[in-house]
Amino acid sequence: MDWLANSLQNRNLTILTAIGEEGIGKGILGEIMEDLHGKQNFIKVRDTVFKEKFNAPFENKTLVYVDEIKITTREALDRIKDVVNWQIEIEKRGRSSFS
Repeated sequence: MDWLANSLQNRNLTILTAIGEEGIGKGILGEIMEDLHGKQNFIKVRDTVFKEKFNAPFENKTLVYVDEIKITTREALDRIKDVVNWQIEIEKRGRSSFS
């Protein structure tokens, strides 16, 4: 509950991880968080966003919900860590990156 409250009030510098059997409510938790943050501030992505160079879906979002993640490279792991920094560099296809 503290993590969720902080995600609504400040920049959260930790990653919340929900692990469990199918049907225990991880998806429902994601839906609740989407409702609390609002559709304009929430993005649901797959792990491919951490395996590619471009991360435009993160722009101006207060909550990034990653559904089903499997990371096997150091580069992808480092890209996940970048999400919880005070400033994130946004890279869009065909455009210069910016913070």
